[in-house]
Amino acid sequence: MNAKDRILFSITAALFAASAWCAPVGLHNAAARASGDKLADAHVVTDVRLDSGSGKLSVSATVAGASFIRIAGQTAVVTGGLMTLAIDADHNAETGKSAAFVNDVKGVESQVEVNVCGVEKSSGGTGKRHCVNGFWGDNLSGASAEAVLAGGAGSGKDKAPIASADIAAPGKTIALQIPYQRAGLAAGDTVRIYVLGWKGPQFGLLFKPVTLKLR
Repeated sequence: MNAKDRILFSITAALFAASAWCAPVGLHNAAARASGDKLADAHVVTDVRLDSGSGKLSVSATVAGASFIRIAGQTAVVTGGLMTLAIDADHNAETGKSAAFVNDVKGVESQVEVNVCGVEKSSGGTGKRHCVNGFWGDNLSGASAEAVLAGGAGSGKDKAPIASADIAAPGKTIALQIPYQRAGLAAGDTVRIYVLGWKGPQFGLLFKPVTLKLR
């Protein structure tokens, strides 16, 4: 490697290191907008913010339509999958596997699905959650964002969440914090994160992948 190449390599490495440490990271999809369909708009992700610290990955999403809607004179919550974080935990596309349903995303060690759930009223403790795609409003107490591991314990709506957080009405901002350990991560890791979701009828990559060094 000659002197010029060494300089270019050093600059490239420095830029990579700087971008990896850059947090929080904000992502915006200018093409994503409300269509007027309440059920569809509640799952159209327009912005995502990623941050890290205190042993947790912080995820915040803004959606085009409210999660809380009015149907037949009552308040309901639009439920179901919002987005998936496909995480390349070692920043190496040659290890890991392809993301579920998105074969061109490589090197994924873990996938975290973020769901919106309606929560029942309960006389004691937390009420039953309803996370199946659609809407739910009977005996509604509120809504929650829940993160589950793809391939984790349980199946479908019965999967045990690794993180959860209440969603405040009208529910256009959905945020939660995912403990590193629950997602197979650790402080100091440099990870590549792919945000996957629905673009019309197709499930795929919503934004360019983000490189983040976990604090």
